[in-house]
Amino acid sequence: MLTETKGLIDAMPISDELAGSLKRIEAMLDRLEAASERRLRQDQMRSDAAAELRLLQEDRSRLALELDAALARNEALAEAQAEVSARLQSVGDSLQLILTRTESGMEPEADGPFVAGDGERPQSDGEDETHRRHDDDIPAPAADPAATRGQHHD
Repeated sequence: MLTETKGLIDAMPISDELAGSLKRIEAMLDRLEAASERRLRQDQMRSDAAAELRLLQEDRSRLALELDAALARNEALAEAQAEVSARLQSVGDSLQLILTRTESGMEPEADGPFVAGDGERPQSDGEDETHRRHDDDIPAPAADPAATRGQHHD
């Protein structure tokens, strides 16, 4: 529409003052159009930035949940490791006692950690079924310690 008016204005005889005013108006309209285009681009960039921010917040939430799950799993693994370590220490202590008694020629005592003959360990205060079940896998000391020395067992 501006070009149609411009063509009419160019065809009409006008004063220099009116021509200057029309040129200023035309320059203002060009600047307004450029400003409008800049504003549209900025609005689009803000919209894109808002969408990007929303995606980042969703990623952050997902990562926070994954981190919480990983930390909980790590804590559970640390507790299991501590329990296994305590059990291994107990088994090692029992084996050391058996070896010490066997090497000194003494038989394990009935009130000791292992009962000679059946390999069962009496339950002590505070010990639960889980510990007994794992300790049942430990073989009883051999009746003749000298007979088993030097033999390799798989």
